[in-house]
Amino acid sequence: MLFACGSGPGSKGVLRVALHDTLSVQVRLPADYDSTRIYPILIGLHGRGGRAEWLLKQWKRISTHNVIYIVPEAPYAFEHGFAWFRNQPYDSMRIAQDRNSSEELVEAVAMAALARFGGGKAYLLGFSQGGNLTYHASLRYRDLFQGIITFGTYLDIRTLTPEKRKGAKGLKAFIVHGKWDREIKFSDGQDAYQYLQYLGCHAKFRKTPGGHVLDGESLSLALDWMLHDEIF
Repeated sequence: MLFACGSGPGSKGVLRVALHDTLSVQVRLPADYDSTRIYPILIGLHGRGGRAEWLLKQWKRISTHNVIYIVPEAPYAFEHGFAWFRNQPYDSMRIAQDRNSSEELVEAVAMAALARFGGGKAYLLGFSQGGNLTYHASLRYRDLFQGIITFGTYLDIRTLTPEKRKGAKGLKAFIVHGKWDREIKFSDGQDAYQYLQYLGCHAKFRKTPGGHVLDGESLSLALDWMLHDEIF
């Protein structure tokens, strides 16, 4: 599944992942990277119409948490970027097919990363549509993921299988949503938080005064809590 990857301290690398085709996935390593150590692995999923490079810009802040940061790009062209699923409301079957394929892509990236860098489980970070995929992929492949961080997204409860509902138990989740989000309703973020708690997820919810954004302060707080069990 893994073909090659850069591995120097503080370097930019490429993880080669074999799925249906070979994927080139961007990697950022800690400044003091030591191949004999195990680091937390954080996989970032961008929003609809975004690109991997957008989430890679978060590396400056993420790098202070001493993690390996891996960012794949969504498979479906959308406007000036890419999407994880093409969510036309009139074609729910295609949405399900697209999301299923994207979940498998996330699984392949996680397995390749864990095989290359070691560790028991990875973490997922998702914004907007990438946050929705974060919910579904982490619940489906619960054995691969220790925790998740989502920004400005929703959880479509009706599409959760019994297996995915079962996967919520014990999962760590830090959910962030802007009070004035005009893309995805603030109440959708609250609903996801409450439902995951109901399913047994160890969840935190943070309301921000902004809109549909991934804000750096919340990301730092989420990583502190996720990686070090800090409670505030």
